[in-house]
Amino acid sequence: MERLRRQHNAQWYHETQSSVRGDAPLEPQAATLRDRFLLGLGAFADEALNSALSARAGVFSASLAGYHALFPDQVPLSRYVTLSPYDRLSTALTVAQVTGVQSLCSHYAARLAPLHSPDASRESNIRLAQITQYARQLASQPTLICRKALQQLADVGLSPA
Repeated sequence: MERLRRQHNAQWYHETQSSVRGDAPLEPQAATLRDRFLLGLGAFADEALNSALSARAGVFSASLAGYHALFPDQVPLSRYVTLSPYDRLSTALTVAQVTGVQSLCSHYAARLAPLHSPDASRESNIRLAQITQYARQLASQPTLICRKALQQLADVGLSPA
């Protein structure tokens, strides 16, 4: 995986390219971890780390609830809820790639793999490309987000909130 910088619409963002290689296969089991927030960390942790994690159980519980709210298995799309599971996981995978967190990349890629893009229209592709560009910018250099980037989100029917 290599990172490139390209200028697009007067903004810089990371574009992550990956090639199919035999040394880093997709890990399907990453999608089925019981604790999706810790991604299996507790199973490999030593006793001191387990104690520290237990002491912060409330924080992890709230974080896990947030994860379930953002990434439910099913999302009934409506006029007000327009991000499908595919859109959400694709965006999360982009952010994980930009930040270089391999366990998250594996997790989101494994959850994304069985899904189909809900719409292959040109408009949908432009919308997903804009979401991805904004996510890359937000993850890599959030201080460079300008009014133009926010307007581009609005142009495809999204808000920055």
